[in-house]
Amino acid sequence: MTLTQPRTSPTPRVLVALILLALLPGVVAALVRALDGLIYATFNPWPLAAGLAIGTVLDILLFSRLPGFEVFEHELTHALAALVLFRRIDRFVVTVERGGCVVHRNGLGGELGNDFIALAPYTLPTFTLLSVLARPFVAGNWFPWFDVWIGVTFGYHVLSNFREIRTAWTRRRFRNAADGRLISTDIQGRGFMFSTVFIVTVSLAVLGLMLTIVGQGYLGALGWANHVGHTEVDLVQTVSQSAHALFSTPQ
Repeated sequence: MTLTQPRTSPTPRVLVALILLALLPGVVAALVRALDGLIYATFNPWPLAAGLAIGTVLDILLFSRLPGFEVFEHELTHALAALVLFRRIDRFVVTVERGGCVVHRNGLGGELGNDFIALAPYTLPTFTLLSVLARPFVAGNWFPWFDVWIGVTFGYHVLSNFREIRTAWTRRRFRNAADGRLISTDIQGRGFMFSTVFIVTVSLAVLGLMLTIVGQGYLGALGWANHVGHTEVDLVQTVSQSAHALFSTPQ
């Protein structure tokens, strides 16, 4: 949870939500393409799949029971998102009973940057993303075990993220761990509709990018972006042609 509360009018957030909705078809198409690339290429997906299963079991039996671990990972994601936007972190609070909080300065991105920081834990699988970004530099003798590790971290993320979203999806206010003030949850503070669109679109985009990097390295990210763009262009052309055919006057 972050202490910076949104102060902007809803208009920019509506525009961002509309842009994200427009990008969603391209993001989904690129994700499907990335999955196809892993399944049908020479890449061996089984270590990832095994790690995913192991991570799911470990989360149920261990990670979800470790006092403060999930809170720490949640607040760490807030902090990393703030640092990406060159925000100064003033306080990093993690407690077992009262949750946690990251206090950061305003800066790059303005209020929309605050939205990104607030919703980052619900979209970014921190340990998985850092591992995937490091993967192209990992020595060959670390495989396939490094891919098993990546799967383990994502298995943890899937279940912990479900719990975090379920907890934050409420109108009930909480006492902030930093100063005891009553505040809204990250999701309620940004609005349930906006949060839904943001979480779904960004989560699928991040997953598609990670799978592409795993299968093709960093250069694959360019192909991912290109596929998103081509899908969007094709969709616009299809809609335009359909609208023209529907509203054109027969001769």
